[in-house]
Amino acid sequence: DRFDLTLACMEGLAFQTRLILDDFAQAGIPVQRIKVIGGATRSPSWMGILQAVCGIPLDILEISNAASLGAAAIAGVGCSLFSDYTEAAVKMTAKTRTLPVISTDQVFYHHKYQNFKDHLSVSGYSGNGGS
Repeated sequence: DRFDLTLACMEGLAFQTRLILDDFAQAGIPVQRIKVIGGATRSPSWMGILQAVCGIPLDILEISNAASLGAAAIAGVGCSLFSDYTEAAVKMTAKTRTLPVISTDQVFYHHKYQNFKDHLSVSGYSGNGGS
């Protein structure tokens, strides 16, 4: 049904994100937190799944249209309102809230993630995925 399909999409995206995080960690660049923007941040279910799968805090930018903010920052640098993109980001960053790592779903999703990686290896996935 639609619920199962939606859940599968959210979990698949979270698992793909975790693969990227695992690859970064294996390359010696551990990611300590993820900054999340956009419409999906309004879904507590989606943010909970992403946090449970990735196992690190999520910093959720509370802004309704992040793309517009980015365009405004670029324009601000272009017309010398800001000296560089770092200054624009600091001055234009909206409030964030942090979803900490306290999810009881982490053990559940750890097993599902391992199954996901097992299926990828059978299908010929060539990425590291932290293995």
